[in-house]
Amino acid sequence: MLEREDFYSINQKTLDKYYKEKHKSKTLYIYPHLNAIVTRTPSKRVKQYLYVEYSHNASLIKGFLTKMYTRIYINSFGLLSSSRCRVNGDFSDNSLIYPCNKKIRIFDFESGTVRVVAKSGFCNTGIKKEIEFREKNRASFIPKILSFDDEEYTEKIIDGRPLARIKEGQERYKEAALNLWNSYERDSKDIAISEYAKQLREEFALLIKKCTVKSADLGKAHELEEHLYALLAVSSDMAQVALSHGDLQPGNVWIENNTDNIYIIDWESYGRRSVGYDYAALYRDLRKKDGISRLAKSNAILDVVILYEDLIFKLEELVSLPEDIGSGDFDDYVNTVLREIKNV
Repeated sequence: MLEREDFYSINQKTLDKYYKEKHKSKTLYIYPHLNAIVTRTPSKRVKQYLYVEYSHNASLIKGFLTKMYTRIYINSFGLLSSSRCRVNGDFSDNSLIYPCNKKIRIFDFESGTVRVVAKSGFCNTGIKKEIEFREKNRASFIPKILSFDDEEYTEKIIDGRPLARIKEGQERYKEAALNLWNSYERDSKDIAISEYAKQLREEFALLIKKCTVKSADLGKAHELEEHLYALLAVSSDMAQVALSHGDLQPGNVWIENNTDNIYIIDWESYGRRSVGYDYAALYRDLRKKDGISRLAKSNAILDVVILYEDLIFKLEELVSLPEDIGSGDFDDYVNTVLREIKNV
């Protein structure tokens, strides 16, 4: 976030918007590499959350170094922070600000709740979609919203860890999470791929009209879209389309401690897509460059469908971000797919 946006300014404006009790002003310390904003002496519960968040499931050496790095920085009494900010209101040692892509999550470990608010200057469409989905869809694996308005909502803190941080049993949890989602009533329908391509082309055209990001190479996006459409328009195959999470990657699947209950979070990208889309996000590294490259090299027509849907996903993301934020990532994504798909 430091590379793509004026994070420190946006963060302070966001805090000024949601904290207005100036007689209770407090200094907070920003640790960008931990993606954490805390008091000078964060509580044991705040530290434990960060230790879990940055536990590494790769090699022992990398895991040890990550663990030591986290502990040294978070226990530095602010000396190793990169910058400071202020909140005009109650903010205790039991609180943690966790910046995200288009929102910030404000944890209160004393009450066991997290407040999710839109970043200043960012579109609140994602917040609204999240609330809309979770209010209409009730299931054991969908966390309940406790309260909400147009720009924020509050939910319980999940006492657990994301699937991305689990080493033992990861495949078992993946399968269980996908089974939970697939067993949910998702209004699945079969559609001819050629017809579905027309729908996707209409969505693409509407998003292009909304896109005002001057630094993005939309010419390359058009070139990729035309290539994908040409492949799908002549297909005689069928696709199964259903309600989709949209970003069902391992970071959005949480496993509760002690119970092993599974929760799927971050529903702001929900919509209707092919059933293979969520599978690709969970099993085929759709949110990683390597995964995108492998999909682009595939000759399977349903993989082309996923690529078309993902182009629209990326364009929706670009349109939802302010100014020219995200244009570099979008261009890199389009160029990667174009390069790989032309080499097939």
